[in-house]
Parts: sequence; C-alpha cells; structure tokens
Amino acid sequence: MKKFLLTCFILCVSMFTVPAYSKELPQETKSLLLEKLQASTLVVYKNGEIKTFNGRGLEPVLIYLKGDTFKDSYVFDKIVGRAAAYLYVYGDADFVYAETMSKPAIKILKKNHIKYESPNIVKEIQNRTKTDLCPFEKLTKNVKDADEAYKLIYGKVYHL
Repeated sequence: MKKFLLTCFILCVSMFTVPAYSKELPQETKSLLLEKLQASTLVVYKNGEIKTFNGRGLEPVLIYLKGDTFKDSYVFDKIVGRAAAYLYVYGDADFVYAETMSKPAIKILKKNHIKYESPNIVKEIQNRTKTDLCPFEKLTKNVKDADEAYKLIYGKVYHL
C-alpha cells in the first residue's frame, strides 16, 4: 500500500512540475555544439539550425538579440556571469551552457527557470587582466530586472 501511495504521489507531482527545459539534447548534437564553441564565442542551436558568433564580451549576445530571441534554443557560451545571465533572461532562453559560469549567474538563471550547465563554477567573473571584477559584473551588480540590465549593457557596449 505504501508503495502504491508513493507511486501516486510521484505521478501527481510530476504532472504539475514542468521542467525548465523539457527537450533533451541528443549527446551527438551536444558534442557538435561543444566542438563549435571551441572556435566561437557563442553558439545557438534553434530549430535544428546552428548559428555561431565571434566577438568580445557580450557583443555576440547583443548581436543575436537584435534579430531573434533565445526561446526554444540551446545556448552555448564561453563565460556567463551576472550580466550575460540577465541577457539570457531578457532573450527568454530555455537552456544555457557555459564553459565558466558565476554563482550570481546561476542564481539569476534559477530564479527565471532557465536550465543551465557548466563544468566550471566561479564566485564571480573577473576582468581580462584578473585584477578586478568584470566591468559588466559591476554594471549589473544592483540590477534586479532583465530589461534594465539589457539597456545598461547595450548602452555600455555601444557607447550610448
């Protein structure tokens, strides 16, 4: 009887619990996307199509957002800190992979029900010389809203 009740409970919970991203990525596809990331700074897999981007910092993400959203996409990025996480929230991402991801980024992604994966979790993202925080981490430190973060980041990247 206990086993039956436990099974019923699990079934009921699973009916009302929707995973952040329910589509599983085949291992072969994931391997291909990871391979593409080695030669790119951003890889987006959407509707069976792979788009790769190269550029410094957050610019590849902003370029992608000019023409599309990350909805129903698998996003593979080199580094995801607080600022990038806000951009992925702004772009309605479902899944984000990063070679390196910060704890604040994870907090933002979790809060917004975005599935994530990273083999390297760090406290915060450092600047290029490793002497201080990344300027975009500083810029978005007190931001609580993805729209506000997008405007601040866009303005800083494009000097507006």
